[in-house]
Amino acid sequence: MNKRIIDLNKNYFDNENVKNLPERYKKIWEEVQECREEIEYILRNMPTVINKDSWDKDMDFVIAAYLLSRAGEFNDPFSYKPSEDKDLDKDILAAYESTEIYKYWDELLELVKKYNINIFKLVSKLKNYSSSLITPEGVGILAEEILDIKEQESFSDLCCGAGSIIRAICSSSKCKHAYGFDIDQSAIAMAKIYGEDSDIHFERKDIFSLVTDSTDKVTYDKIFCNFPFGEKFINLKKGKEFLSILEKRVPSISKATSSDWLYNALITELLSDDGKGVSIVTNGSTWNMIDAPIRKYFIEKGLIEAVIELPARMFSNIIAATSLVVFSHNNKGVRLIDATNQFKAGRRLNELTDENIDYILDLIQKDCEESIFIDVDTLRDNDYVLNMSRYKRVDNIENGRPFGEVISRITRGSSIKASDLDEMSTNEPTNMQYLMLANIQNGIIDTELPYLKEIDAKNKRYCLKDRCLILSKNGYPYKVAIAEVKEGQEILANGNLYIVELDEEIVDPYYIAAYLGSEQGTSALKSITVGAILPNVGVEQLRKLVIPVPDMEVQKKIANKYKDLKDEIKLLKLKIERANNELANIIEEGGI
Repeated sequence: MNKRIIDLNKNYFDNENVKNLPERYKKIWEEVQECREEIEYILRNMPTVINKDSWDKDMDFVIAAYLLSRAGEFNDPFSYKPSEDKDLDKDILAAYESTEIYKYWDELLELVKKYNINIFKLVSKLKNYSSSLITPEGVGILAEEILDIKEQESFSDLCCGAGSIIRAICSSSKCKHAYGFDIDQSAIAMAKIYGEDSDIHFERKDIFSLVTDSTDKVTYDKIFCNFPFGEKFINLKKGKEFLSILEKRVPSISKATSSDWLYNALITELLSDDGKGVSIVTNGSTWNMIDAPIRKYFIEKGLIEAVIELPARMFSNIIAATSLVVFSHNNKGVRLIDATNQFKAGRRLNELTDENIDYILDLIQKDCEESIFIDVDTLRDNDYVLNMSRYKRVDNIENGRPFGEVISRITRGSSIKASDLDEMSTNEPTNMQYLMLANIQNGIIDTELPYLKEIDAKNKRYCLKDRCLILSKNGYPYKVAIAEVKEGQEILANGNLYIVELDEEIVDPYYIAAYLGSEQGTSALKSITVGAILPNVGVEQLRKLVIPVPDMEVQKKIANKYKDLKDEIKLLKLKIERANNELANIIEEGGI
């Protein structure tokens, strides 16, 4: 692997290496920081800045500093007006006017008296590495290594943002045919400022128009795309036209399909026959049932080469887990790679180091626990799921049986309106109680549940039976517990819970709880989870879930150990409560 670092401030200073600079450069750096702060102070008072604390100032100070550097090149800097600069790029001018910097231009020009042109140039090249307009450095290096762009090849960065990836790749590969597209005005303006000295063609463009508005099909040898996550179809503009084109080939596609796959379809549409593309997707789109039809299209057409599940907390603007997808033609299956443990923990975000990237690249070439090749037939049998945990689960389970075979009855709890629940609730102890998701912690149900005055006959079917399994419907990781219902007691379950009655001639409920709460069980539940924003599991997927069912003797042994450990946890919780009470009363008990 090429060990270089994508330094977005190449030939400039940054906070990371300033401590190693010679003393004379440190003074320049201090002046750069001071200049930046003065620009920010002026811009922070703009009336359009509503929330001063959360103001995203990256674009404003970059554009302001860049224009001040241009003003410094004039014989009379104080006569410089960006709107009259015929050589100023139209996108930079538009961004300048859209931010209302122009209202403070005279005040900003006063800084020319204090700082020289080179200081302004340095300020305009400063970048926020955690900005949503910049792809994480390690992810960019990994994508570059996978794409392996040659000098003579054409390369397109769709949704290029501030252009960090395309500039770094072109700098390394010497690629002479590079194109960066983004619909965002500020992103393209910053890309042009940062890449002023490059040969990259940056253009403000709705990337879907590359297909919808083109009479001659343009293709690229290599493509990278870090598109906006969670984009709604209604906001995709030309994307809606592209969807209508795609519907002719994939009739089952709909507006419910994740926008991730619409962007991915665009990548493959623009990819040359021998080309390779890379995109970043949310993990939900690799396994949810809504996207199964579009995944089927990609897999049956042989368009996906590999899916690499990335570590958590890689992106500043999203909490959902992500994967890197590699596209090419004529694939007979897909290599699935689990790279979730390959990272260096950061204070705010995790990072991919050179060693992590080398390790991941090596995984692409071999079969092992973290890398498996799944053929099309197997993918077809598994709803075209592109998440490795699905296949690890199937391959490694001994005595596996579909969960549905050991379930006597499964139902969701009762969906009761908050207002109705208030009417039903009472502070007086009764033999009727209500179980909510919050009442389950570490596999243990609270002993003091809310009391109810009564339970309607229609809700009786949602009451728990002794030794039934309780499983949360939403919110990975899922909560699991076993109900212990006393004689004469009625506990009504909330609609966010599954009530699962088990065939106890085949399985011990406590064994099932132990399995589902284990690392293997958690992974199995994750494999059937749908939804990237609100993870949840459906009844049918739950019934199909393969679980290990050893002989009853083994189950009882695990179940007894599980119960002993739960009892120990209960005892420890009680001791903690008593200790906390003593702490609260320590002054009074001391006679003070």
